[in-house]
Amino acid sequence: MGDSCNRLYQTSGNSVDWAYGEQGIKYSYTMELRPGSEFELMGYVVPPEEIEGQALEMYAFLASAARDVMEEFSERTS
Repeated sequence: MGDSCNRLYQTSGNSVDWAYGEQGIKYSYTMELRPGSEFELMGYVVPPEEIEGQALEMYAFLASAARDVMEEFSERTS
């Protein structure tokens, strides 16, 4: 956990850091594709055969995060 500048790399005008730091939006996050190879450290260039696997990984994260948020808010309203 933490801001993307310290966890990933420095960016300018990052809306996630603004949403979390300035607006107090608790569930702000940055998703990155995994690297295509050891030479493509930042990702983005994904071989076609890896697209489905990466989509499934991102879906698993989003589904898990959504369950956690729904659970937290349902406890608050109970």
